[in-house]
Amino acid sequence: MKHSPHGYWIEEAGRPEAVPPLKGDLKLDVAVVGGGFTGMWTAWHLHRSDPELKIAVLEAGGAGLGPSGRNGGFVEGMWSNFRNLEKQHGQAAALEIGHAAERSIGQIEEFLDERGIDAWFKQGGYMTVSTSEAQDGAWDGQIEALGQAGVGEHAKVLDRAEVQAICRSPRFREAALFDDTATIQPSRLALGLRQALIDASVLEKIGWEGAPAITDCRSLLNYTRTTPDGRIALGWGGGRIAAGGRRSGTAEVDGEVVEEVSRNLTDYFPDLAGRRITHAWGGPIDASASHLPHVVSLPSGRVFAAFGYTGNGVGPTQMVGRIMSSLVLDRRDEYSRLA
Repeated sequence: MKHSPHGYWIEEAGRPEAVPPLKGDLKLDVAVVGGGFTGMWTAWHLHRSDPELKIAVLEAGGAGLGPSGRNGGFVEGMWSNFRNLEKQHGQAAALEIGHAAERSIGQIEEFLDERGIDAWFKQGGYMTVSTSEAQDGAWDGQIEALGQAGVGEHAKVLDRAEVQAICRSPRFREAALFDDTATIQPSRLALGLRQALIDASVLEKIGWEGAPAITDCRSLLNYTRTTPDGRIALGWGGGRIAAGGRRSGTAEVDGEVVEEVSRNLTDYFPDLAGRRITHAWGGPIDASASHLPHVVSLPSGRVFAAFGYTGNGVGPTQMVGRIMSSLVLDRRDEYSRLA
């Protein structure tokens, strides 16, 4: 097994050519700090809104080589979090966010099609499964909230037979299937977005057939999906907590976490016992208490920040990039008004 900080996605997509560090002073209209999905989508939408803007994306490492290039590749919407959104912002605002996040998935696909980027994008929904009696019905509150809001068509409950018809695991019991999720090779998307920015001169040259994506219902959940080249990727939202953000490399390369994930893989899919695991990798996430992303204005002036995806950033970052773009341009549009 190859255990590295970056793992299979980045190895498969290929590392981009390094960009020389910036020198001297730059006079800019907008400085974007961070070359992950959020930063690059923000720069892309700013450029599309006003091609005359002088924009720089500042990244200490390599664009897309952090969490954006080593996550599970779930392009999620927000319907599976609708109840939390409703509690926090009210039903009307939650519906606006849900529809915007759903559109974001299609907009990512449109971007890939326009640019001719093969990022393994595949619509297939998102299935949250129970693996013990205590987890049965963990989705009931979400299903009820969606129904009461008039958008119940975005999710349905599956019995054991229906679940097993999608993905055979002796541990999988019942499930809820949400329709607003795709899977992707995240590093291919990151590199494609990076190249689109370079081409636009925004940057200063800087049994299971693959659907749906699946998680269990634990707080520190397991998530799994397939890839077009015949692999199963399984991850775990657990591991050590990095107190004060002091990681010392342990979040990226942690043998104990790999052992735990390997046990979970064969626990869910016993037929894989004895099969070789080729790659392992990891990295820190920024977890918000609500498990929802945040966009905030800082008191120092026209400075905005986006964070708190809790491991679910591939889909919402495109929407948040549009929000950030509208805030920077001081536009009162449907995105800047989102709760």
